[in-house]
Amino acid sequence: MAGSNFKKTAEKFVLAVGISLMIGIVVLGEEGRESIGAIMGVFMDPISMMVGEGNFHIMLFIMAAITALYASLIQKYTIDWDLMRNTQERMKSFQKEFREAQLSQNTYMVKKLEEQRADMMGDQMEMSKQQFKPMAYISIISLPLFKRGFYPYFKRFFCHLTGKSALEYKII
Repeated sequence: MAGSNFKKTAEKFVLAVGISLMIGIVVLGEEGRESIGAIMGVFMDPISMMVGEGNFHIMLFIMAAITALYASLIQKYTIDWDLMRNTQERMKSFQKEFREAQLSQNTYMVKKLEEQRADMMGDQMEMSKQQFKPMAYISIISLPLFKRGFYPYFKRFFCHLTGKSALEYKII
């Protein structure tokens, strides 16, 4: 019981941090984005130095590989795959029965299956909720990662467009 409560509390905390992060990126503006980029720089700068600053596409590929790895792991451990499989099998058999009842014009069976449909919709809603949580967790990690990855390159691009020096944008 205590483990279940801790898990629910941890999920709520992580989701709250993620929502705060997403809102913070918009509300805090450039300073907030720079601080998020600086925090992620601790992890990403060693990789960037190994690859070289001019190799943006290689860095993008590495970030995509990292994203694929943690997305797969998060989905593996947060989704109940047995429930997902069972629900899909029940939905498939339900649809087959419903279709047969409609084709045979068996009104009694159609009404009976209509009553079961509400339960099936509840199960589908549970499946949707299970698929939404990993999406939120993945975005919590992806937003700062890609903010860090793209921010220096966008600043250099804006320096080129505006004619301002990199020192004015604090790149160097």
